[in-house]
Amino acid sequence: LQARVDLADAQQDSQAALSALYLLFQQQIDVETLNAYIGRFPDFDDEEVQDEALEWAAMHGDVLKASKLYLELKQPESAARIIVNRSDEIKGSDRDEYLALADSFQHTSPLAWSLIIRRLIETSLRLQNGYEYRESAMMLLGLAEADRFIGDYEGHPTHSFFSEYLKSEYRSNSTFWMYVIDPEGKPRSGRKRKRRR
Repeated sequence: LQARVDLADAQQDSQAALSALYLLFQQQIDVETLNAYIGRFPDFDDEEVQDEALEWAAMHGDVLKASKLYLELKQPESAARIIVNRSDEIKGSDRDEYLALADSFQHTSPLAWSLIIRRLIETSLRLQNGYEYRESAMMLLGLAEADRFIGDYEGHPTHSFFSEYLKSEYRSNSTFWMYVIDPEGKPRSGRKRKRRR
């Protein structure tokens, strides 16, 4: 897409360049591309153009990229709102990136933080990523702490409901539950039977 922008510029086709640049923004969803796109408009239009682009990102863009974009633009409440409204689209497989994003919300939006953490925990259990169990267990304990600061789950399951769901759905992930009880414990390799004399 950047090549299309460059080609349109070389051909002095401003409309084609603008269209290609907007498509590039929809793909990248970052501040640099947004500013490049807005810069193509007269000053009296740039605020409206930015609002329209951001509205598209919030409603239709990749959740992770859109939320990060709003954070970069110093709009943390809007960034959190994307997570709350579109939590079903969180990809738990992007664990490290979402953990970094969750850190941005831990003290400003406990609900957004909790919804991200929930998805990461469940993805770990569903995929049986045992190497993540200790960290995921700590996350579940963290959710219990965050629950005290969430007055309204806005239609999302409460913490107690989510915890019971995990126990019902992933009861067999015994190592995870062992870490929930004892985060510093070591996985058990199995009980040894005593010999009868």
